[in-house]
Amino acid sequence: MTPVPHLVSAALLLGMVALKASRWLLPSEVDTINQGSPFVLPTRSLIGLGVVAFCVFLGEGAMADWSAIYLSRTLETGAGIASAGYAVFSLAMAVCRLIGDRLTQSLGPVRMVRFGGIMAAIGMGLSLLIAQPVAALIGFACVGVGFSCIVPLVFSAAGRTPGIAPSMALAAVTTTGYFGFLFGPPLIGFAAELLTLRGALGIVVLLSATIAVLAQTVGCATGSFEEGSPNEKISPPSMKMW
Repeated sequence: MTPVPHLVSAALLLGMVALKASRWLLPSEVDTINQGSPFVLPTRSLIGLGVVAFCVFLGEGAMADWSAIYLSRTLETGAGIASAGYAVFSLAMAVCRLIGDRLTQSLGPVRMVRFGGIMAAIGMGLSLLIAQPVAALIGFACVGVGFSCIVPLVFSAAGRTPGIAPSMALAAVTTTGYFGFLFGPPLIGFAAELLTLRGALGIVVLLSATIAVLAQTVGCATGSFEEGSPNEKISPPSMKMW
């Protein structure tokens, strides 16, 4: 199919699905009590959550824009295999996000974020070190698994930050995170001019490791410093909301 009929048919199909699914969305209720000043300085934990969100979204942007180029130009695959790189990443992320609630109940939010960062770092690292298409696809899937539950947990932790209205806390973290999505692909491109694309994608490995190091901020923001267990004080958010 040419791009126009492909995109039009996808828009119509997804539009119908969205209209049908909108019946089950959560009600729009705004709590206006104790919202406080609209201008407050972010806490250390909120800054940490913003950094984690920035790292995840930068990694997602890199996967969206550069995974196919890495497969086609660096590993010299065909167009079909190249396009499968982002597909396996997205599929792995979607599947793991659907089961994220159960995993979070078992491990706790902090361990889930730490596990996700480590998984993404290992997956991307293997994709870059083993210069084989199959290894790259498996690694990209691991990155999707690692990133899948981090953003919902970070956003939920931001919304429960003590002393800051949920709307302001979420706005700060989401803005920082999506800046990473916009900033990431150009950064990888500039770095590729200096380091080659394989070296530039190593930035994703470093940022994923940073997520694992900062995983404790998910607990600090909500006032819970426990590593997480089935009896953790704070109930995990629903991954399906995001």
